[in-house]
Amino acid sequence: MMLEEFLANWLQQKTGYDVYTEVPEGHPVEFYLVERTGSRTVNHVTTVTVAIQSWQSMSMYMAAAMNEDLKTVMDTLVQEPEISACRLSTDYNFTDTDSKYYRYQAVYNITTF
Repeated sequence: MMLEEFLANWLQQKTGYDVYTEVPEGHPVEFYLVERTGSRTVNHVTTVTVAIQSWQSMSMYMAAAMNEDLKTVMDTLVQEPEISACRLSTDYNFTDTDSKYYRYQAVYNITTF
């Protein structure tokens, strides 16, 4: 299983926002971006570190609200049969001053079978 693809599809279903694995050209006003930042496999158990960015062009508050919604939804990821653990490592303001997009980033460690 490619976790990024699974997570992008799952988040789109659960949140109703567009979710991408790379920043699209002409991107929408608001969306989530899922990126793998690392992984480790021990005894056939894989833990993947993912960064999920909440992109919002309207306001910092709306980006923070998207991030809070994301964390609520991610708390339910362990209900999926493929996932054995999902832990928030950290989340923080990650605004992109070049593109004028407000962003928050939440970093998760997700363990799969």
